Amino acid sequence: MTRFYNLLLLFTILIIFGSCKKEEIIVPATPPLASLYFDFNNFDLFNSQKVDNLAYAGELISGWKDVVEDSIYSIISSFEEVLKAEPQYQAAQTWLWQNSSDSNTYKLFEISDVDSSYWKLYFTKTGELNNFLILDGKFNSDLTSGDWILKRKSSLNISEKFYGIFWEKDSLQKSQIRYTNLVPGSSDNGKFISIADSVENDYDTYIVVYDKAKDSYSYIQFSKITKAGRIKSFEHFGNEDWQYWNEDGTDM
Repeated sequence: MTRFYNLLLLFTILIIFGSCKKEEIIVPATPPLASLYFDFNNFDLFNSQKVDNLAYAGELISGWKDVVEDSIYSIISSFEEVLKAEPQYQAAQTWLWQNSSDSNTYKLFEISDVDSSYWKLYFTKTGELNNFLILDGKFNSDLTSGDWILKRKSSLNISEKFYGIFWEKDSLQKSQIRYTNLVPGSSDNGKFISIADSVENDYDTYIVVYDKAKDSYSYIQFSKITKAGRIKSFEHFGNEDWQYWNEDGTDM
């Protein structure tokens, strides 16, 4: 009987210690760089010699290429730099990545709840900026959809948002990214470009460009394989018809 009680006591102790074992802490995955940056250089079609319909499509896209690359290059660099660090668990479902390079310090915080994760990237430059929020994001739990707000120092020396990014990827790995101008007081506030993978007709890419100042939409569809495509823009062409180009860029 004594042996039985000893075994029972041992079993009880094991259960108590087992229940006190710390819950395993899993390092969270980070949003992909694709959620921030679309490589416009993949659109080699629009870097070639352009004629008429293709020329106008190229003009719209190249204009946004310059805006996007000028606006987020430094933020992309900061994001890549901070991810070189090992994440450290803080408390209350919060993680911190922190890294320094030359006179710059980068801090990326991730805070998660049941179905979302929140991301904040802070930048410090000795003598200029101190823990300045340059990137603010929210994603769903599996990181297949999210929004970023890009921030910069305003003329009043305070933080202001200047571009918003929406990104999503479906179960077929088809993705969409949209850049929207959010500069306070700007006549271009609300201007955007949306780029999405498409399976419509013979085209695999679908682009929408909205010009806020002119309150006009332009629609572009093309194939990255055949290079053929089409564009629709009432503001430019004066009608709602699709204007086509063939595989060598010539109007149809």
